[in-house]
Amino acid sequence: MIRTAVIVAGGQGTRLEKSLKGQPKALAKIDDIPILEHQLNWCGRNGVDRVYILLGYLSEQFGSFLCRTWDIEISTITEQAPLGTGGCLASLKGVLKDDFILLFGDIYLDISLEAWCRELNERPSSLSLLVHPNDHPSDSDLVEVNDDEIVIGFHRKPNHEGKLMRNCANSGVAILGCQVLDYIKNEKSDFFHDIVPRLLDADMRVTAYKSSEYLKDCGTPERLADVNRAVKEGIPAKRNLDTPQRAVFIDRDGTLNVEKGFMNDPLQMQLIPGAGEAIRALNDALYLVIVITNQSVIARGLCSHKELSRIHGKLDQLLSEKNAYLDDICFCPHHPDSGYPEEIKQYKRHCGCRKPGAELVLNAIRKFNIDINSSFVVGDRTCDIELGNRMGITSILVRTGAAGEDGHYKATADFTCDSLSEAVGIILEN
Repeated sequence: MIRTAVIVAGGQGTRLEKSLKGQPKALAKIDDIPILEHQLNWCGRNGVDRVYILLGYLSEQFGSFLCRTWDIEISTITEQAPLGTGGCLASLKGVLKDDFILLFGDIYLDISLEAWCRELNERPSSLSLLVHPNDHPSDSDLVEVNDDEIVIGFHRKPNHEGKLMRNCANSGVAILGCQVLDYIKNEKSDFFHDIVPRLLDADMRVTAYKSSEYLKDCGTPERLADVNRAVKEGIPAKRNLDTPQRAVFIDRDGTLNVEKGFMNDPLQMQLIPGAGEAIRALNDALYLVIVITNQSVIARGLCSHKELSRIHGKLDQLLSEKNAYLDDICFCPHHPDSGYPEEIKQYKRHCGCRKPGAELVLNAIRKFNIDINSSFVVGDRTCDIELGNRMGITSILVRTGAAGEDGHYKATADFTCDSLSEAVGIILEN
């Protein structure tokens, strides 16, 4: 478990100048409480008992705030000259001996640190970046990962335009091994733009932790107002993985996008009319939206993992144009039948993840703490409905794509409708 946090609170907050009225950015208020206090409270709730606060701009204004009685041990370090979000960490060399979580002073978060640490224990790394989907990936720094969630690239906005990147946005929160500090010099630098690429160049193991929880930066008046509204409505606590989540498991081809057979080119990706708006409605209603799809194109040798990632990048891009996003895409690359000339033999086998097998859904349930009793499966094939029936999850058959006429399983859906848009209407009514 992580017991130490570092909060970088030296930013000037130039975009918030009118809202701050001469205060440092970390003291901007959300629901009448400074952001920094929200962060310290979050640390306390999640087992963090030692916090280092790195100060700079208007550091003298933190005096009365930090003189209050806190349940955690707080130390402050004030930089003498601006060193940026990377260079300021050099002051911690020799001070920190264990892993720590890094926060920036303009971030409001309500996430389960225990869930993050649990995944980090299963996939150890020197640096774990918390990433998440959002409704504006074209205006975000995007993290490129492989199928094992290992970071293979960091792409600054807007340099990733046209690259069909997955909607995997950098959140600005990370867990660092103390050895990362050896790569930080006492000079001005940006942690994510300068230090992370340096670690990747050094072949250090950097992983991504994908989270659907509430985490927003408050760096502009508009974002600060949005976070204030969300907090007053109780949204952050509802998205915390300590709270059971409701989800919609959606098939891809024929349900979300137009059926194109064995799709192996991003240019073939085309949303079914109304699908983007339907996903946005689920986003707004706080449902997790998780695609569960059989992609035998991998086993058949018609598409590589890299090409499939680009196809899903195109899907993310089309959804973002409707201000919508997917919380995850889970795919099965296998196929049980063999004997084809182009096939990839390692993927030609029976498995538990090919629908109606439940492995992908079970993994998502564990990862996202999903309550199946308030969740749904939506698809156009009988394997989707059979999956829902086997799992005891309410199923909805849509009459797009195969329209349930594939004949593979004798499965009866709980609801039948004409499109994903209508399916979402049923979900929101229920």
